[in-house]
Amino acid sequence: MRSSSHSETSGASVFFLLGWLTGTLAIGLWLALQLQDQGVNWVISILLGAGGSVAVSCFLCHLIWRLWMRITRGAPFYVGDQVVITAGPHKGEIGEVRKICEGRCSVWVALERGGDSSELLFFDWDQIRRCDRGKSAGPS
Repeated sequence: MRSSSHSETSGASVFFLLGWLTGTLAIGLWLALQLQDQGVNWVISILLGAGGSVAVSCFLCHLIWRLWMRITRGAPFYVGDQVVITAGPHKGEIGEVRKICEGRCSVWVALERGGDSSELLFFDWDQIRRCDRGKSAGPS
């Protein structure tokens, strides 16, 4: 079995990274200033501000990314969903989701090949898009 790889960086990814870095810095500075106002040592307030900002911004980043995947890709995906590959060497090919990777935002897709044969490949959500928007094999 082969797995596909990310070989291109989109403008949305760069924008998302810059937003995350800016948000993390802003939250960290705000937390550090709040702690210093309460009389906490400046070294401790900076360390706590940095740690707290990374935790908060990672959580928010995850929520925003999942929402973006829902809007642009039709995620979450379920077994039986028809998807089109949008990145990598199989770009443009259509397949069917055969297995969900629990705890991850990825799936195993069987690409349609001539006859009865199909190739099972691993894809992340940002590499596929649902073909049949509104029709999902998942729970109603």
